[in-house]
Amino acid sequence: MNSAFKQTNKNNIYQKRFAKLFSLMQENNISAIFIPPCGNMRYFSGITLMSDDRFNCLILTNKGEGHLVVSPLYEGEATKIKDQFAIYCYHSADDCQQYLKGIIPNEGDLLLDETMRAGHLLQLMALFGKDREYQIATPILSKLRLYKDEEESLLMHKAGEISAKAYEQILTQIKEGISELELASKLEQKMTELGGEGIAFDTIVCFGANCANPHHIPDQTKLKKGDCILMDFGCKVGGYCADISRSCHLGQPKQSYIDCYRAVKNALEAAKAVIRPGVLPQEIDEAARNVLQNAGIVDRFIHSIGHGLGLDVHEAPALPKNGQTPLEAGMAFTIEPGVYFPGEFGIRIEDAVIIHEDGHVSDLHILDKTLTILPI
Repeated sequence: MNSAFKQTNKNNIYQKRFAKLFSLMQENNISAIFIPPCGNMRYFSGITLMSDDRFNCLILTNKGEGHLVVSPLYEGEATKIKDQFAIYCYHSADDCQQYLKGIIPNEGDLLLDETMRAGHLLQLMALFGKDREYQIATPILSKLRLYKDEEESLLMHKAGEISAKAYEQILTQIKEGISELELASKLEQKMTELGGEGIAFDTIVCFGANCANPHHIPDQTKLKKGDCILMDFGCKVGGYCADISRSCHLGQPKQSYIDCYRAVKNALEAAKAVIRPGVLPQEIDEAARNVLQNAGIVDRFIHSIGHGLGLDVHEAPALPKNGQTPLEAGMAFTIEPGVYFPGEFGIRIEDAVIIHEDGHVSDLHILDKTLTILPI
């Protein structure tokens, strides 16, 4: 590999990741991969930058080179990894284009991270020609990120631990009259106080009938006596995400809510019980749906059983209803059955797990799933 990717013990983990990618690039006639600020930049460099309209990009070439090209606003941040990559700070569009022409091979496919802005893609096409083959890099990059190593697993466990603890502590602050936005803010603040490094995604807090919208955006809705509550939340640690959903109730719920909650909880446990190396997503999904079918509410389970988890809150592996791609050791993902009754209530309970090399499965957070009934 070219000396543009510098050899130090500090960045050994990134050297190994790039070496694996380099092999895939050679096998697939890939000239270069362009990675803007996103989870993939973090995966290969250890940092990420703010995503804005400026061209900031990690570029990995089939020469074995790594280049971080940034605008002056991000030069200071970029120098944190000057021992890993060639850092280039441009001061004009022409300046940037000349540098890119000098480092990108003349032949081979150009791959772009799916998060790249359309405007930047068009600029690259104008620079390198429309006759070049431009492809999404996801199939290549996701192969590497699928398998979490021990350090990644530890970071995800820590993020889950902080998030779960924050939820437990915030329950005492849930009182009649609080708004969804207020509770979301308190939960996010608590995760930060406990050591979280930012939120993994926009926190979801729902009261009452809003809980029937799986991805409700918190608003000024006030909590009332007899309301159900649904929270979907998580923080980041070292860039890695936690993702937890819990449902609870202010005051004694109706029997219909209790019955549905029990069914969702049992569906979650049934799904987790079948997880092992080689299990198909379809098997996990069927285990959950069978429980909900027996309870007569499977038609209200309107999404997939879960999704991959890591530097991004949604990443590979996918867990579609009829998924036939076996799950393997090193993969981390969520299990989140839910039922939703428009105009009434919704319930979702979500855990996250990782499959280890020895075959055992561990939870990425430990948080009680007993129905919590908050005092009025």
